[in-house]
Amino acid sequence: MQVKKLITTTNTIRYMLMDKAGEPVDPVIRYIKFKDNSNSARNTLRAYCYHLRLFFEFLEQKGIDYRNCGIDDMAEFMRWLQNPYGNVKVSALALQEPCRKANTINIIMSTVMSFYDYLMRHEDYSVQLSERLKKQILGSKRGFRDFLYHINKDKIFDAKILKLKVPKAHPKTISKGNWCLSGPNCILENMPMDLGGG
Repeated sequence: MQVKKLITTTNTIRYMLMDKAGEPVDPVIRYIKFKDNSNSARNTLRAYCYHLRLFFEFLEQKGIDYRNCGIDDMAEFMRWLQNPYGNVKVSALALQEPCRKANTINIIMSTVMSFYDYLMRHEDYSVQLSERLKKQILGSKRGFRDFLYHINKDKIFDAKILKLKVPKAHPKTISKGNWCLSGPNCILENMPMDLGGG
């Protein structure tokens, strides 16, 4: 599987997914065209194509057709995305750092769910995988009670079942010994400043 870059007659760059035989993967091309027609940015289309390439590589390794993919296969795909070897048959004996961060895996899973949502709405696709991977929850999407909680407490929203917990990112800070006000290694001297003087 590989992503090919195309230049259309209007000099715009588009992407398409090709299988091992060099044939375009038809459902992915239709999905990318749908996203292109709904004014998605070029880099977004490229990201969708690469994410779906990973998914179709996984399906190819498992020997599963995309129409027959179930919830267990999606959970295994999420584990496969964390595998540094990128192969269904190879797993690490010792605990290793995942090759992708949790946020990246969640974005890839969202792309695949959006792809199945498109299939459900545009084809005779009866599995409805995108609907099965959601659960309905009462209350707020946030983990706390907001100011107008009493208004939305009976409201139902959809939550994803397959989602990795993203660790909190701490802001980068300068330690006390690394900052100075003057000198060749000074951070402040290398910063561009505009004091509004014109």
